[in-house]
Amino acid sequence: MKINSNIMKAKKLHFILYILFFQLIFVACNTGNSKHDDFDYGTVDKGIYNNSYFRFSVKVPADWNTLTQEQNQNLMNKNTLGSNDPSKITTVILLTASQFEPGKTDSTFNSNMIILAENIKGNTRIRNGSDYLRLTRQALEKEPILRQYPDSNAPVMKIKGSDFSTMEVTTTDGNKTYSQKYYTILVNDFALTAILTYATEDERIVLENAFSTINFK
Repeated sequence: MKINSNIMKAKKLHFILYILFFQLIFVACNTGNSKHDDFDYGTVDKGIYNNSYFRFSVKVPADWNTLTQEQNQNLMNKNTLGSNDPSKITTVILLTASQFEPGKTDSTFNSNMIILAENIKGNTRIRNGSDYLRLTRQALEKEPILRQYPDSNAPVMKIKGSDFSTMEVTTTDGNKTYSQKYYTILVNDFALTAILTYATEDERIVLENAFSTINFK
């Protein structure tokens, strides 16, 4: 098994859209066809994101901007939209929602919510969401950026009957400080992770209220 770890920080389209996320690509022993349905990147309709492969929905904050799937793949510097075979998927962004449309505001910070999926099939180091976030923290700590972690462990939070492992991170990068809340759950041989990024308490409340609507069918 070969493991590559990268931290990706995207600052896109003329003003700062902070999307700090990790890419832990586990090239696992996932040979053969998947036992699950065709992979679904999901769609947003009337302010609700739906995904048939992971069988969940979540509301997007009112009047927020969402990226197209092509834009999501551009953030990852790759495009897997032609594949619906789960075994061919490594890491993809399923949803990017931001408070403002990139390039359309004078704001210096754009709070956002990203949901991404990482194929972990065959990786024996990841038995639950807490394992995944532990590896994420190890990758983040290799970066020369000041980060603080309020919790030493990955507390589990139940949302509508589903258990999410969580991690909070506060980052200081130059003269900018912002916080992130990670929520991870394992579904269909993938680590499904939501990352909420915010700079103020009001932004945190809006994001957490939106994510609290996530519902697995």
